[in-house]
Amino acid sequence: TDGNRKAVSALKVLPLKNDIYAGKVTIPEIVSYHRRKLSVTEVDYRAFDNCPELKEVVVPKTVSSFPPIFGSPEVERVTVDEENPKYRSLDGAFSGCEMLKSVVLSDKVTRIPNGTFANCINLESITWGAGIRAIWGKAFENCTALKSIVFADSIEDVSSDAFRGCTNISSITFARGKYFNLDSLPKEFFPWGQNAFTLDGV
Repeated sequence: TDGNRKAVSALKVLPLKNDIYAGKVTIPEIVSYHRRKLSVTEVDYRAFDNCPELKEVVVPKTVSSFPPIFGSPEVERVTVDEENPKYRSLDGAFSGCEMLKSVVLSDKVTRIPNGTFANCINLESITWGAGIRAIWGKAFENCTALKSIVFADSIEDVSSDAFRGCTNISSITFARGKYFNLDSLPKEFFPWGQNAFTLDGV
């Protein structure tokens, strides 16, 4: 409230199991610090790394900075309060979440940053929100369970390596009049060359 940032130990806020997070973890909106009530606005870098039993993280509307999650393969869901006006997924936020099977983006999400869903090897489906505009480099790298992509009309920019290593993709649907050069996909997916139907908007 006074404009100063305070670091508060997670040991005083969230339950731990053998010094790591497990199950469902709900980040609070407010914490006590020397008898003062402070809003939680940031979660420390790598806070949820290497938590083999972590399943779900709930992020409140007050948090404007959330860290990447590495080495926590059982994470199935990260839920963000719908009233969170500033939440953004940082690079690699869900990288390596091997249990993640589907992604449903809210209309507030405008971009998928670098490596956000990389190595989510069981990711099977992506549902875009109406606000999505860009998909950055290696956003879905090595998502080998992904078999089809249907690009939303709102998407304007897709990095050529956004789907690098997605070797099982067999169907791609572009919005009419929009086409993205996905040179990271296997060459056998485009036996006729990637630019064959560019002007037709197929």
